[in-house]
Amino acid sequence: MSGCGCGTCTSPSDSVPVADTTTPTADASTPVDGGSPPCPPPPCPVEKIKKNLEACDGGTGAWAAAKKATGKEPQVQVAPTSSGFAAETEVSTGTITIKPTTDCCDATESLLFELHNLESSAKFNKIDADALKGNLSREEYTRATERVEYDGLKRSLTAFDKCKETWGAGPGAKSFAAAFKPAKDFDDYYNHYESKAHKDTYRTWWDNSAKAAYDKKHTRKHP
Repeated sequence: MSGCGCGTCTSPSDSVPVADTTTPTADASTPVDGGSPPCPPPPCPVEKIKKNLEACDGGTGAWAAAKKATGKEPQVQVAPTSSGFAAETEVSTGTITIKPTTDCCDATESLLFELHNLESSAKFNKIDADALKGNLSREEYTRATERVEYDGLKRSLTAFDKCKETWGAGPGAKSFAAAFKPAKDFDDYYNHYESKAHKDTYRTWWDNSAKAAYDKKHTRKHP
């Protein structure tokens, strides 16, 4: 019996029961070897994600723009994200990490969004530098960073509508940015739609990296 590589499951093709009038035919959710569950489908591979984006990027030129901004080819990997979110970008290395998913459409939209973050690397670097100099408060830093990402969300929403069929979206599929569509503007988005968890990732960075400089610069000195 061949394995699936995971060691605890078996492929449905490994054991094919004979159907009769008393024994139901095994399906993908039925153990096929007397107890082991079938292997889950593999995540969408990087090659497929990049091929989807090459076929349709909604006219954004996202890959070329990110390459121009960073001076190198973006690096894409499918792996667990340190943040726990669907995708993340390490601007300093130009590496985009997409959380494993079988939904290639969703993974492609994540790549498009993260390419916007790479394209905006100069903006992020300036915001970080200002914070490290003590020029931005905790909330000023968080708002400035989220403002850059907000532009990427709007672009993702537009591109998704143009590309979803090419990317293999199923019936009724929606952009991950669809929940933010009702926001009237950035302030409305930031105050009423963006999650606290997402904003807290930037607040935590400020706490660990910029707070000391800010406190030193803004602490009133008594005569």
